[in-house]
Amino acid sequence: MPCRANRVLGRLVRSFNDTLQIIPLFVLLIPSVMIFKIGELTALLANVAYSIVPAIRYAKHGLCNLPEHV
Repeated sequence: MPCRANRVLGRLVRSFNDTLQIIPLFVLLIPSVMIFKIGELTALLANVAYSIVPAIRYAKHGLCNLPEHV
């Protein structure tokens, strides 16, 4: 069953996820260190950016594979 989600939004989110997934975690720290200095907030932002990708992918997969009656 094909997913009826917005294809443009899906492509945008997929490209964003792919970019976040191929970038190492330490590279994600660089912009946040430049903005917020070194500290717990920068580490938190980098970890969230790194760990949000599987959650988004699983949510899309689950929503696209729901039966019609649900």
